[in-house]
Formats: sequence, structure tokens, C-alpha cells
Amino acid sequence: MMLSRRRVVLIGLTFVVAVLLLSTTPQYYRAAYRLKQHTRPLEPTTPNVVPDDGKFHWANVPQHYPVKNVKALPTGNPTSIPRIQYAFEPASSELRRVRADRRNAVKDAFLYGWRAYRYHAWGKDELKPISAGWSNNLEGWAVTLIDTVGKSIGLNLLEYAN
Repeated sequence: MMLSRRRVVLIGLTFVVAVLLLSTTPQYYRAAYRLKQHTRPLEPTTPNVVPDDGKFHWANVPQHYPVKNVKALPTGNPTSIPRIQYAFEPASSELRRVRADRRNAVKDAFLYGWRAYRYHAWGKDELKPISAGWSNNLEGWAVTLIDTVGKSIGLNLLEYAN
């Protein structure tokens, strides 16, 4: 039986995580034991008894550090908070034109890269811009395509996000 590359990687990662967990567990218990020696023992409160109806009830869980004083929420009308955002003056027509030109330049650059990706590397992870090739460095799940959907929504190019 031949295992796929993805399955081999998953089994390897599971093994590494298991080894790390098993190697750090004794240290955790030693630190917890030392901490337990220097603190007072836990004194759980008596839980509220809720009828056993086959459901989980938080009232049956013992509390180790119950809340002693509950501060009431404020009542009445809320006070106003001073404005901290700077009040910009309305932009001049020249400034609005410059901003529109810059916005369009960003959209044009995005579309240039998007068209190159669609032509040279559709469905692949990355486009190699110099060689006009592609690579699947992240297991071939079309990372650029997924990343581009969010960017196209942010640039208000919804026809590319669908």
C-alpha cells in the first residue's frame, strides 16, 4: 500500500507532537508539584445540587476560587467620552484626484499580477514572475488563489472574488 505524501507528512507531524508532549509532561508535573508545595491547598466549595436529568450542569462543578465580591454594573446615563479622532478638513479636488490615481494604480498592479497568475500558474501555490513558471511549496492547495479572494474584496473588485 502506497501512502500519499500528505498522509506521510501528517503521520510525521503527529509523531513529532506526541514526542514533544511526552518529553515535556514530566517537567510540567514537577513544576506543578513545586507550586503546590508553596500554596495553600484548594478548597472547593460545595456545588449546588441540580437534579440528575442526564444533562451537564455547571452548578455541579466545584469552584476552587469562587467570586467573593461582585461589583454591580453602573446604572444611569453613560457619560460622554471625548472624541480622539482627528477632524480632517475636506479634501480639495486636486487631492481627491491624486488619491483616485493612486487607488487606480494599486488596482492595476493587482490586476496585472492576477492575470499573470491565471495565465501561468492557475491552481498552483505560487507564480514565479521571472521565469513565468509556478511552484507548489505549500502542498498545492492554491495559496495565491485563496489569498487573492480577500485582496480582491478589499480592492472592491468583487467580480474577481466570485
